[in-house]
Amino acid sequence: MWWRIAFSIGVFIPLCVGMGSFFSESVFAENSFSGAGAGDDFSMTSPEFGHNEKIPSMFTCDRGNVSPPLAFHAIPEDVKCLALIMDDPDAPLGTWDHWLLVMPVGQGIVENGMPANAVLGKNSWGRSEYGGPCPPDGTHRYVFRLFALDAVPDVKRGFSKAELLRAMEGHVLDEALLIGLYR
Repeated sequence: MWWRIAFSIGVFIPLCVGMGSFFSESVFAENSFSGAGAGDDFSMTSPEFGHNEKIPSMFTCDRGNVSPPLAFHAIPEDVKCLALIMDDPDAPLGTWDHWLLVMPVGQGIVENGMPANAVLGKNSWGRSEYGGPCPPDGTHRYVFRLFALDAVPDVKRGFSKAELLRAMEGHVLDEALLIGLYR
């Protein structure tokens, strides 16, 4: 399953259980990757936009640039951590990372919020924060990919996407996908 991570596109938000001092120190389906929150399928949704639908401007650089609310459904039982990557595979210079996050397992992220004990990685702007959609031209896809992990990745604040993908290798139990569009 390492290849699914190595070639993944999106923002990475890890949600981890029992991380204690760790945190103090430190693709394309029709609705959502695993069923839009229905049944027993691990999935991710947003009350603000559906899969392959337009992301409201308040979550972009054109307006508020606040992070959107996300809900996580049917998290597998053996998960120790969730990781989220948000990126833009349509950026003119190659995939652009917008948000990398590691946090304790939870049911989601509130609008413009950060889960307690979250660890942020660096986006392509070189900042450890959410960076909303800001396409230079045309409509771009913004891929939110949520990974359910059986181990806590060994990363510190400011980690890169590559560091996170290496730390996740061999530990992905499941993944969920949500794609938003913005022009």
